[in-house]
Amino acid sequence: MGTESRLKAELKRLALGAASSAGVAGADILSSSVPQLENYIARGLPPGLGWLARAPRRRADIRSFFPKARSVLMCAFCYGGPPPAPLSPGELERITATRGGRNLPLKKAFASLPSVNAARYFLLRDYHAAVKAALEGVLAKLRENHPETEGRVFCDDSPVLEKALAVKAGLGWVGKNTLLITPRRGSFVVLGGIALSCELGPDTPCATGGCGRCENCLRACPSGALEPYVLNPARCASYWTTLHKGELPPGAAEICGQRAAGCDICQDACPFNAGTSAAVSAVFEAVR
Repeated sequence: MGTESRLKAELKRLALGAASSAGVAGADILSSSVPQLENYIARGLPPGLGWLARAPRRRADIRSFFPKARSVLMCAFCYGGPPPAPLSPGELERITATRGGRNLPLKKAFASLPSVNAARYFLLRDYHAAVKAALEGVLAKLRENHPETEGRVFCDDSPVLEKALAVKAGLGWVGKNTLLITPRRGSFVVLGGIALSCELGPDTPCATGGCGRCENCLRACPSGALEPYVLNPARCASYWTTLHKGELPPGAAEICGQRAAGCDICQDACPFNAGTSAAVSAVFEAVR
């Protein structure tokens, strides 16, 4: 085994001490992702998503984020688990405070309901911090044996096209619900990665079209937010309850129903999520 292969094997072994799956992608520009992102932006972005329109071409180049990047480690962290039981609005507000304020306060439209629903990820401590801490640990351990290696960690709050990189690293494919679907872990995963200064042989990208003719997610969405591989955020309960600032405008409360903190309906309908309830990464900690 050559030096590059040994380093890659060591890196993935370290990553799998925390992550559910890991793969390596090259640091070349994600050219095919640019027109997809630009077409999505051209449809019109609701308030709270304007950041997507900032320099979409730069997002496709990991070297804009870390100029020394020659490889990218991509990791998926599973947060499966059974569907959460309904909460009282007061309990949901307490959980919001416990999670460190990354999510917005409870909307007034939900305060008078006897119970509300939350997405699975919402009942875990802030995944950004948990995943970043785990990946910083991986990088630190790697540098103990390879001090010349440099890197920069990211998780859902940096100008990086994480889903495209995850596909390129062989972790899964983007499903019709627009989420990354991993073959063995389903779509209940969050992504994080490390842009690395060392050049490693990339893994084989995952084949596209893994959903086949299945459209369970499209049919299950109660507000019609999904077309195949395209999400209309203006009709999505997750957008209104976790990204939209301020109170719900007319019509949005009807879209959300009792879903006051995200929505898992399209994921619950996905056959690739069957049997993943016990596969929860150790980096996550429940707050409920």
